[in-house]
Amino acid sequence: MFNDPTGHWIESAVDIAFIAYDIYDISQNGLNWVNGLSLAADVVGLILPAVTGGGLLVKAIAHADDAVDIVKAADKAASALKSAEKVDDALDTAKRAPIIIGEQMERVAEFAKRNHGLTINDFIPSGDWSLPKNEAWIKQMRDEGRTIWDIGPAFYRRLDDIAKGKNPLREAYQVERTVVKGYEKYRKIFIRIKDLGGIPGLDF
Repeated sequence: MFNDPTGHWIESAVDIAFIAYDIYDISQNGLNWVNGLSLAADVVGLILPAVTGGGLLVKAIAHADDAVDIVKAADKAASALKSAEKVDDALDTAKRAPIIIGEQMERVAEFAKRNHGLTINDFIPSGDWSLPKNEAWIKQMRDEGRTIWDIGPAFYRRLDDIAKGKNPLREAYQVERTVVKGYEKYRKIFIRIKDLGGIPGLDF
């Protein structure tokens, strides 16, 4: 994130907080000369550098006894603005987290936990899962431009299924692999040697 060395963005954030309070005041108490003039002064403060808090001055002059309450209200508005910015930052961070796919949900979840990644369970509760939803989800991750890490098949489970005469493939994983085929942000991060492989430290 780039910083503004002039500090004008800080003034703008404060002015926006004051304007938000002015609008709230008008919506609650109706338009009058005090809150109307206060809103106009804060808009001017947003436009002109180094001119901040004009509306607060108007209110202080009109209601000297209420000046302290106005300052507190403005502080609350500024705090709400900062909280919104933190939420936006958290959402941006979540979108930068890699999406982890692979066979056997337990190992996928464990790898995601170790590497600050996200799995389908972070978007669709396991009890609400279905194959169509799985396919729609991986398409959404691709279309949003997410980085996708593939930890591959559960090789030892596959060998066990083959020994028992079961189908070793998992349809959900096959669908995911089909959707991300050729996707530029897809990363195959598992090792494969013939019918064995996996993730070092996770599978062997």
